[in-house]
Amino acid sequence: AGVELETTHSSNVVAEVRDGISADKSVINLTGGATGSFTIEADNVTNFNHTGRIGNGGVLSGTGANIDHTVTANVTAEVGDYVDLDAKSIQMDAVNKIVKPSGTHFRGDQGGVIDGTNVDSDIDIDLTTKTIIGDNSTLDVTGDKLAPGAFSLNALNDLEVYEKINLISGGLVAGAGAFVDIDLTTNIAAVE
Repeated sequence: AGVELETTHSSNVVAEVRDGISADKSVINLTGGATGSFTIEADNVTNFNHTGRIGNGGVLSGTGANIDHTVTANVTAEVGDYVDLDAKSIQMDAVNKIVKPSGTHFRGDQGGVIDGTNVDSDIDIDLTTKTIIGDNSTLDVTGDKLAPGAFSLNALNDLEVYEKINLISGGLVAGAGAFVDIDLTTNIAAVE
């Protein structure tokens, strides 16, 4: 007897100024406004979790669990191709946050004359987070020495992932195994 737990999460977040036309660039001028600031933010928060419990007993007992989590999250903050942007300040942020809270996620209580229990937990995470300035585009910040404009381009992957398995096994011949694999298959956070 065994337990199978599986979660899959996939997301694609894009905040963008679309491409202009090569013959006639898109022009965005914010320098005449009160604040004159340009901000583009692309944020993703993925929360995932599981809880499970197994219990068994007898002369010959054994059970197990297989837990699989797959997270794929893409986040892009972008100014496309052929865009001229003038502002008093420019901020672009792409943020990808992955959360699996702390605590006991799986518990197994086993007992028997001959007892064996295994729990296997696999977490696969694939993150691509980018702030992009397109081809043939310009971003200009206008200011003076007393009030210079801010220019900030950021890409961040923030992971808070915990896994805890408690196994209690008792018997004349007893054995238990807990195996956790957290695999960050892709971890890209880039400004291009």
